[in-house]
Amino acid sequence: MAVLMLIGGSACALHPLARHASSETARLGLDAGFTPLPVLGLEGVVGIHGAARHPGSGEAARRTVLRPAVPPGANGHLINMVDAYVPTGSYPPFSVSRRGERIVMNAQAIDKPLVQCVGGPGISGVIWDVDGTLAASTDLGFSATNEVLRGAGHAEITKQDYELNCKYTTPRRFAAHATGNPDDPSGVALGDAFDNLYVDMVNDKTCPLYGGIPELLAEQRSFGRSQAVLSNACGAYARAVLDANKISDVFVPGAALGADDVPEAKPSGAGLQQIAQAMGLKPSECIYVGDSPTDGGAAANAGMHSVGVTYGASDRARLEGKFDVIVDTVDELRMALCVNARP
Repeated sequence: MAVLMLIGGSACALHPLARHASSETARLGLDAGFTPLPVLGLEGVVGIHGAARHPGSGEAARRTVLRPAVPPGANGHLINMVDAYVPTGSYPPFSVSRRGERIVMNAQAIDKPLVQCVGGPGISGVIWDVDGTLAASTDLGFSATNEVLRGAGHAEITKQDYELNCKYTTPRRFAAHATGNPDDPSGVALGDAFDNLYVDMVNDKTCPLYGGIPELLAEQRSFGRSQAVLSNACGAYARAVLDANKISDVFVPGAALGADDVPEAKPSGAGLQQIAQAMGLKPSECIYVGDSPTDGGAAANAGMHSVGVTYGASDRARLEGKFDVIVDTVDELRMALCVNARP
């Protein structure tokens, strides 16, 4: 594959899309010393560069930001940002090439998976999982789980056991913890005890939102997208998390549901279909965002688009093949929801 060169210097004409770079500079919080980057041969890319200090070493560097530009109303584009610090002495030139679904910059290890946009203009609704997606609630769920297990005379579990079994509804999760069999009937009473305990423990300290989530929710609402919640925990818990973080008003009234509010829990698509109907949307007009393989399965079964996040309870290996797109950070989630593709 041909290597595409980005060459600094006044002799190079600016790529036509570089005129968009000034707004990108402001959005990325870069100062006025950052300028549009002359780009040759890398179609559809906005580039910005400027003097900086490497955040780790403090060494003088040239910070270069590349972002594929997506015109308003575009759909199906790949959206990605490569943000690199290149030692001043090595610039220019440097090279950028595409290798399958990756952009490789400077022939080094700056090798980021592209984030595919799944939320173009045809998407009017975003439905969210709660634990591990909106809220960093693992510690609360883990500690409350062990409190219930201890009280019932069962052995405590590890955090890894807790995270692996979060794919189940609460009764099935407790049955798996206690007996190894998620279908054991003992899980019902244990699950009830857990719900009675941990819903009252929810606050903005035990279930804080991940950084960037409040802004992303507000942004999606500003684009006219309806938003809702579906958790495999009980509905009272899901709504308590939203209330504690003062974001309940972001969601369609009556559309923050748990496993006990829908005909079948995830990975069934019935709950997502119920929510889509309540929002007045077709499933194909919605995206479901979650952190568990069962979330991806539910979206597929409902006929929805899906985004899996690895900053929750599951790593990328567990999510591969379960979602349309997998992201590692809230910033990448923002790209996948195609914020830049909206008017």
